[in-house]
Amino acid sequence: MKRRKKNMATGHREGIDVMTKAPSRQLDKFIVRLPDGMRARIDEASKVSKRTMNAEIVARLEASFKAEEDTRGLAFVRSVKDHATQTEPDTTIDARLTAIEKQLVVLNEKLLGKA
Repeated sequence: MKRRKKNMATGHREGIDVMTKAPSRQLDKFIVRLPDGMRARIDEASKVSKRTMNAEIVARLEASFKAEEDTRGLAFVRSVKDHATQTEPDTTIDARLTAIEKQLVVLNEKLLGKA
């Protein structure tokens, strides 16, 4: 930690201000207007979770974004499942696969000169 020297000519202090070099000071800052009572709720929650108020807010924001992502993922899985149950019956799919396999055998024989 470097001390700041006082410039005798100007009376101002010179040198490195250690506080401006702190990593948390370089992070994005955002001012939020909270509705009545919200600050007290955040303060209480931060005490229960043994975090700073800032850490509590960040943790809750992260949790809400994660829940949103999980919901979207679940919706995708449900849509795939719904689509799978609404498609052709297995017997039709099996018949189509058998036909494709036969076509592959014929094409393979033609390529190898066996036909």
